[in-house]
Amino acid sequence: MVLGGLITSTLLDQIVTPALFWKFGKPLGDKAIAEREAHQRAAAAGVLPPDPDAHLFDNDLLVGVVKDTPSNFASPPPMPSKAKTFF
Repeated sequence: MVLGGLITSTLLDQIVTPALFWKFGKPLGDKAIAEREAHQRAAAAGVLPPDPDAHLFDNDLLVGVVKDTPSNFASPPPMPSKAKTFF
């Protein structure tokens, strides 16, 4: 029983999984590779920054923001009592 499971697991891992990727995942993989290569060409031409996520960590956007304090948002108003008593 254990030996059959090992053989089945090995066949799935070595044959079925790559075949399914080739059939269904290859177009997405090719698209991701093409996008990465296009970004590298644009970065080499100076059109885009070398790091595609550089704008997310631009410290110039954080000028005047104090990072070590709680947020500057006002606290929410107090919740009203749920039940009123008539005694």
